[in-house]
Amino acid sequence: MAENTLQQLKFSHKIDAITARLEIAGEPLFFLVPVGHWIIENEALVQLMTQWRTSNRDMYFSRFPETTESMKNYLINVSIRDRSTILFIIEDQDGTTYGHIGIKNVAGREAEIDSVVKSSELNVGGLMGRALTTLMDFCKVNLGIRRFTLEVISYNERAITFYTRNGFQLLERHALFQICEGEAMTHGKVLPENANVDYFSLKLVRHTNGADQ
Repeated sequence: MAENTLQQLKFSHKIDAITARLEIAGEPLFFLVPVGHWIIENEALVQLMTQWRTSNRDMYFSRFPETTESMKNYLINVSIRDRSTILFIIEDQDGTTYGHIGIKNVAGREAEIDSVVKSSELNVGGLMGRALTTLMDFCKVNLGIRRFTLEVISYNERAITFYTRNGFQLLERHALFQICEGEAMTHGKVLPENANVDYFSLKLVRHTNGADQ
């Protein structure tokens, strides 16, 4: 089962994760390293991921005070414990981190692309596109995934351009209702007449070769 394959990649020690890392196609010195319990002890990396979340907070449908503790809780309860989810760190052969990318909601032949973030300080042209392709190829070969979806907020033009360039097409558009509770904010999908914001959730899809269109 796909869930078993994903759990087997969530190692306790990074040395084991490194042995199972995926070489990014077209970038032989860059890799996707599967996240497991090893990441919780890496304070510097957790802090870096927290900074990335803070810098991009307006692009998330759910927003909350970003702290290293909240990031650790997310990593433990979602990235590591959720059997239908896996996160990969994008790093070079020296262990320098360039971003992360993952999938969630793996079910049957479908998965959702998630947690696509790149460093604003380090830039390798085309790296994120190749990382995305490598991840999808891995999912197709090892998990039998044939259909990939993702959701993006409609004003995130950079992300929409990136995904469109990589073969994704618009599938659905949903109106949103913004809900604020203290310092946390989430969005729910609603009928257009019930929306309280002027932006939307866009669901994009890409089928791999051989998928039912």
